[in-house]
Amino acid sequence: EELVLTPDEEEEFRFKFMKDLMGDPIRHSTPDRVVNDLEKRHKENMYCLRRLERAADLYKQECMRSDSEEKKRRADIFEMRFMDDHEFTLEEISCIKNVSVDTVRRDIRLSVEIIEVFLCGA
Repeated sequence: EELVLTPDEEEEFRFKFMKDLMGDPIRHSTPDRVVNDLEKRHKENMYCLRRLERAADLYKQECMRSDSEEKKRRADIFEMRFMDDHEFTLEEISCIKNVSVDTVRRDIRLSVEIIEVFLCGA
């Protein structure tokens, strides 16, 4: 799918891309500032990761307490796709769970929608 941008968007995105790539030319970065910025970014990333893991754990707990095999399958599929050390493909999950790839996609979509709600309160 081809991306269509207005000339203003093209200019804005080009500048942002260059700024992200090369750093802000207005800010004179010292090695200490670079290290501090990287440490701060690492903390921010770790915070986001913990929030996501907490929301995914809450979702899995809720699904596993359910009597619904479909909810349990959704939690398993989400974990296989995003949380497992081996990121399974949709096709692999489909074979393992004995469901269609479309069902895997739907289960992932529904799981993500529910986890988004948990993220707001996790």
